[in-house]
Amino acid sequence: CGDGLSGFVAQKESVSLLVLRDPAEPCQPGYHEKDVVPVFGRSGRKNFTAEGYMSLVEAFRPDVYVPLFDGDTDGGSSKKREQRSQERTETFVEQCLEVHRKSEKLKGASVLGPIVGGYNKKLREKSVQFVERLKDDFAGYFIAGLHSNGSSANEVKEAPLLDIVSSVCQQLPSEKPRFMFGAFTPQLVLELVVRGVDIFDTSYPYLKTQQNRALNFSFDTSDSNGAARKNELDLTDACWAEDFTGFVDGCQCLACTKHTKAYTHHLYNTREM
Repeated sequence: CGDGLSGFVAQKESVSLLVLRDPAEPCQPGYHEKDVVPVFGRSGRKNFTAEGYMSLVEAFRPDVYVPLFDGDTDGGSSKKREQRSQERTETFVEQCLEVHRKSEKLKGASVLGPIVGGYNKKLREKSVQFVERLKDDFAGYFIAGLHSNGSSANEVKEAPLLDIVSSVCQQLPSEKPRFMFGAFTPQLVLELVVRGVDIFDTSYPYLKTQQNRALNFSFDTSDSNGAARKNELDLTDACWAEDFTGFVDGCQCLACTKHTKAYTHHLYNTREM
């Protein structure tokens, strides 16, 4: 498409951002072949070299993109895997930037510097130092490699994750935005904001929607029932079949005033929703 991805989907007025993997889809571990990063789709595995990835970026012409990187680490990764992630990412990023600097099609595109290294603070520091050496090439930063995408981000151990993120953000300049993707709970997102993360994706509500859940969060500290209230309702549960009340008692939002638990339960069970 002559207008790139934004023109193709008729969203020219919106900012487009390209990353290699969908944060809502779980990554398959392994497959660490030399000079490539694997992506799994409906047609199977596709290996991307830096050159092949940049050809895709030039075709899509996003407003913002993350170069090819190796973020295949999580809380259970070995020191060797974490180190390979950091080393391979440096190689991939340098190759991508070489293409970016020469590309006429990407003159207006902004690049995010990936910060990797698993849960190893020394490797994270090396990753920060690498992107800072190339700071003129980056409009922001992309903190990655702390979970395996999909629901794994909803299940991470918060203390070690927050410790790593806090350490990384303290080393990054505050004038550039820090991105971090994953299906984190809203409570964890707030903790990450406190540590210095600026921008997140929407994979959490997407995954909860796929699981037929209704989300309910109260941040009213004066609400004595807040601690006892469930954060989500499984709308396929038979217990709602004859409950003709709204999702949250007393709530005046559109969802609660126009729908009932029983009606929504019916829609899910008849696959009308």
